[in-house]
Amino acid sequence: MVSKEYLIELLKENEVFLEGDFTLSSGKKSNYYINMKKAITDPEILSTISKLITEKYQMMISIKLLALLWVQFR
Repeated sequence: MVSKEYLIELLKENEVFLEGDFTLSSGKKSNYYINMKKAITDPEILSTISKLITEKYQMMISIKLLALLWVQFR
């Protein structure tokens, strides 16, 4: 099981999650910045994100698939 804390650690280590004073492209100010381009091009980060999503939604997806199969084959 992958933890959110591990993902945050990875994001900080790889300078994807930065803390400071930033002006976003919208002109708004922010105390943090997440470089999504770096996040989606790093295999370990991408794999960790996909594992977290899978773990979170696996049960919901399983239930929906079972319902779909039940309707299909009854």
